[in-house]
Amino acid sequence: MTEPTPKYRWRKTWEDEPDDFTGFDGAGVVGRIFKDMTTPNAKGKWRWAGGHAPWIMKMVMPNNGWCDTPRQAAKAAEDHYEIMKKAHGRT
Repeated sequence: MTEPTPKYRWRKTWEDEPDDFTGFDGAGVVGRIFKDMTTPNAKGKWRWAGGHAPWIMKMVMPNNGWCDTPRQAAKAAEDHYEIMKKAHGRT
């Protein structure tokens, strides 16, 4: 199975954390992904969390979850971001 190609720019959240990344759409935060090493039923999976931007007035759920690979997690965060944009009349 081919891994999804990220649409937005992803970079390390913190330089000393190798498995933690934040996605950006210009200055806006698309989301964050990191390897979860603490949640008992998801240990070793990649957690994604939706981002925030000043234009977000309401949250679309679910706004976080787990995936098997970092690219799948980035895709989930990007998909959530696209849903948020649509829900707020942005394209």
